[in-house]
Order: sequence, then C-alpha cells, then structure tokens
Amino acid sequence: MKKLLAGSGVAVVTALSTLTLTPAAHAADGYGDDQPKTDVLPSSDVSGSAAPSTGVLPSTGGPETGLLLGGAALLAVGGTALVVARRRQSA
Repeated sequence: MKKLLAGSGVAVVTALSTLTLTPAAHAADGYGDDQPKTDVLPSSDVSGSAAPSTGVLPSTGGPETGLLLGGAALLAVGGTALVVARRRQSA
C-alpha cells in the first residue's frame, strides 16, 4: 500500500510540475516573436548564389533543457527505486 501511495504521489507531483512549467500553445503564437513580413521585395542580388552557410543550425524551438534534465532525473530515480525494491523482495 505504501508503494502505491508513493507512486501516486510522484505521478501527481510530476504532472503538476510539467503543467506549470510548459506554456500553453495558442494558434496566434504560431510564429512567436518572428512574425512573417508581408511586404517582402525581391533581392537586388540576381547572381543566383545562396547565402554563405555558417555551419550552425537555427534553433527550432525544441523542449527546454530544464524539462529534459528533470525527466532524465525522474527516470534515473525511478529506475534506482525499482532495482532496490526488487532486490529487497528477492532477499
């Protein structure tokens, strides 16, 4: 019974923390701060050459590093707890 309560508590805390850390997505926020320009004029450069590449990929707005580290920490703690509980059961 104690394991069930502990697991439920961890699940509730995890769910609440992820809900408060992640912002809500709205259709109006699709572009973030980079709103597309409506009055784009063609470039005067007609040589056909592409822009020089710097070798650095642009940010695509992936998950926050804090959330990824938090998930990894929860996974590590859960795995450790599972191994310890199974060792205690078999001993």
